[in-house]
Amino acid sequence: MCPKCGKKVGAGSNFCKSCGADLNAKVSQSNYVESEWYFFAYLFEFVSGILIYFAKGQNNKRLAFHSAQSTAIGVAGIVLSVIVFPIGWLISLFAWVVCLYLGFEAYNGNDVEIPYLSKYLSDSIGYKLAKK
Repeated sequence: MCPKCGKKVGAGSNFCKSCGADLNAKVSQSNYVESEWYFFAYLFEFVSGILIYFAKGQNNKRLAFHSAQSTAIGVAGIVLSVIVFPIGWLISLFAWVVCLYLGFEAYNGNDVEIPYLSKYLSDSIGYKLAKK
């Protein structure tokens, strides 16, 4: 795993293909983020997204992106569930399942792009989404 962006790198690689980080350089513990944090950012949608951002995301652009995306999906789910009250619980459940999928993909080093939202957030944070 790349210590800078969290992407998977091949064995024996000297540089990350995604962000160009030198994989042989010493890594400070404050900038390194374990993969589990990406999943936890999505686990409870906007609540965990906000908590993870302030706990770890300010030092890591990829984690900040995933925390912001989780927060945006959680807020959108709540707003839509209030608007469509009788079936609002289905919308909230769907948003939570989407967040679990996104968290699993982020944990595995993949950035899933949600149209419009991902581009806006990545541009705002300064994180370059990795193309598959």
